[in-house]
Amino acid sequence: MSLTNVFPKGCLTFTLIALSIILYLGQVQGDGTAEKCDLHFAEIDPGNEFECDSSTTGNHACRYTSCYLPDGKTSWALLKFDRCHGPRQPGSLTLEAQSYTRMDDGIHMAESVTGTVYICPNDGANKDQMIGCTDCRKN
Repeated sequence: MSLTNVFPKGCLTFTLIALSIILYLGQVQGDGTAEKCDLHFAEIDPGNEFECDSSTTGNHACRYTSCYLPDGKTSWALLKFDRCHGPRQPGSLTLEAQSYTRMDDGIHMAESVTGTVYICPNDGANKDQMIGCTDCRKN
């Protein structure tokens, strides 16, 4: 007796499609932990997941739609660092960040338009600039 004889015609196809969707959605779901990305934040799967590194809990993958700025705004264009210096820029700039990593010599951030890496001081308003996410799973 084959599996196709157990289900009415058409039902098996519908069941397999529904199962595929459920399994796919489960791949990008986190375990619901909230994290502050105080050390590192970068996109790892465009439109689905970000990498979030916390000084207290380590490295996590976080669902794209669960990430926010400290003031509750979700526009990444609002994540800005000031007094930044880059390879072709001797002066100080305020830049929109695509990703960032905090290191001993400052915040290394990739600028959102060109991806050029700049170094910004990790003090003042820059110290408070970080992403938080509410739906993360441990890497």
